[in-house]
Amino acid sequence: MELTLPALFITKKMAKDNFVNKIKRGVSLKKNNTMGIECIAEYFLEAKSGDDVFYGVNYAEKNGLPFFILGKGSNIILPPRYRGVVIYMGMESFSLEVKKDVVLLSAMAGAFLPDVAYEVTKKGGAGMEWAGGVPGSVGGAIRGNAGAFDDFTSDYIKRVKALDIKKNEERHFMREECEFAYRESVFKKNRNYIVLEGEMEFPKKEGTEKKFQEYLEYRKKRHPQKPSAGSVFKNPEVKEDFFRKHKNTEKFRKLGFVPVGFLIKECGLNGRMEGGAQISEKHPNFIINKKGATKEDVENLTNIVKGKIKEKFGVDVETEVDFTVV
Repeated sequence: MELTLPALFITKKMAKDNFVNKIKRGVSLKKNNTMGIECIAEYFLEAKSGDDVFYGVNYAEKNGLPFFILGKGSNIILPPRYRGVVIYMGMESFSLEVKKDVVLLSAMAGAFLPDVAYEVTKKGGAGMEWAGGVPGSVGGAIRGNAGAFDDFTSDYIKRVKALDIKKNEERHFMREECEFAYRESVFKKNRNYIVLEGEMEFPKKEGTEKKFQEYLEYRKKRHPQKPSAGSVFKNPEVKEDFFRKHKNTEKFRKLGFVPVGFLIKECGLNGRMEGGAQISEKHPNFIINKKGATKEDVENLTNIVKGKIKEKFGVDVETEVDFTVV
């Protein structure tokens, strides 16, 4: 998520002299992105609170620098070097409140998704079982409306606290204000908003821990275990005549879309390599870092996939991963 800042009101709190000492120079982000791509951040700040995010934004503005927000580094492809301020969301705390029929969650944006999912399901809360083994953050899940197995983050959101960098203030969004859609939210569409915290409510059900383990095993068996950014493409919705035209897709008719992994496989692209990046042979909607992959390698592969699917099926596919950091 890269931004060029508007002018911000600078408070005395933001101007604390000792804050500058939190900014590090020339930091490698190789271990901060699940694709394992080497990227050197010119400036790096590990934000431990909402105030730190304010400070980081202000520091970037005062120095005429761009910045981007980094969670756990999934669903993002980084460049070799970023000549701005990387604000890493290091606020990882979360808390649960168990009531008679529901489990309430309050989580900071940097909370690790698998840890949160495990604790919610252990308390009997249903709706986060899908997140076991998904190496993202709560903030990222909210921003991208992450989900799987018919559950989405948006189904359980009550309220989101975000930083409005244009107005330099915190703002609370109720669920209906978040503009959730498939892999979308107001926080993704409007980059003036930075997710700081989320409140969620999960109904209590039997068998949540078992379901959690089943989904975890499913991912281990079906998804590549080598470095990747997660699913690369969104599943495209298609019209009724698509299924009539392409008989081998009839089995997906009731879904209303065709799994993009199926389309990639039908195009014969499993295992295709560009530089150090490879389309996974285990699950073709993943691109893995085979050896020293770069952003350019991954972009080349995604363009090949888009072109081949368009040529063979007449369908435009969109990327789910973020390539916007430059």
